[in-house]
Amino acid sequence: MIIHRYILRNHLAPFLYSAATMMGVLLLQFLMKFADRLVGKGLDIWLIIQLIAYN
Repeated sequence: MIIHRYILRNHLAPFLYSAATMMGVLLLQFLMKFADRLVGKGLDIWLIIQLIAYN
């Protein structure tokens, strides 16, 4: 049991960091792809946030 907690503790932080980094990269890719369609259209900020959250 102790070895399982040790392995989990040592691997959980790098996994979460890499998952967050990957999500950030994918979000930036999405924003770069659709930035021209979103900016300057007079859209509500809540609508843009929903679009980002759903994709």
